[in-house]
Amino acid sequence: LRRVGRHPELAGLLGELAFERGDLPAAEGYFRQVAGWDPKNLEAHIYLGTILADSGREAEGEAQLERAVALAPESFLPHFALGAMHAAAGRAVEARRNLRRAVEREKIPQACFLLGVVELDSGHAGAAAQALERAVALDGEFEDAIYYLGMAYLERGWNRKALECFNRVL
Repeated sequence: LRRVGRHPELAGLLGELAFERGDLPAAEGYFRQVAGWDPKNLEAHIYLGTILADSGREAEGEAQLERAVALAPESFLPHFALGAMHAAAGRAVEARRNLRRAVEREKIPQACFLLGVVELDSGHAGAAAQALERAVALDGEFEDAIYYLGMAYLERGWNRKALECFNRVL
């Protein structure tokens, strides 16, 4: 990168490699370069937002993820990343809104699962059960989703269905 100079694709690749190795400061630096050189680079904003939020700079991370949503409002990943960030911070309303948007765009078991957990934690057992049922339908071996589906059923008073889920996990 030092030899070729401005090269967003190479900086993005180096950022991804650093991210995968767990070298978040290096990854952040590379993704900042990419975002500076190419402000419309969706992946750079998503990676950068995730890194910043995970390192305690939540407001800055949220701004990057909001930028990603603005760049690609019909894409799954920006909504999912923003929803996951809000879920981790305990902001259920924002998490639910973004996770629902993510699931509308693409049915991914992990997104349905996270939405279900947020719904369950918010006291919406019916909505939780729907999201978790989707997660289990998409991945029948997703043990955490099966377990939380049992918890949602238990909250609704559907003890037999809950027991079936718990037995399935065992």
